[in-house]
Amino acid sequence: SPNPTSGIINVNFAQDTKGTAEVFDVSGKLILKESLNANLKIDISNKESGVYMVVLKDENGAPFKTEKVIKN
Repeated sequence: SPNPTSGIINVNFAQDTKGTAEVFDVSGKLILKESLNANLKIDISNKESGVYMVVLKDENGAPFKTEKVIKN
């Protein structure tokens, strides 16, 4: 959240979670990778406006959540 965003994407869990958050542009190119934690803030403010995919992966690299995010 929020979606659409002006630059900061908040990913919240009840407790620290091991794994990664990966952000892909519309062409499928990986543009950002962050380690998961309970209150992760992903900053895409320096990226162009458009549609991005945020993929949350567990510690083994298996995706467990994918969200489309619109950046204004």
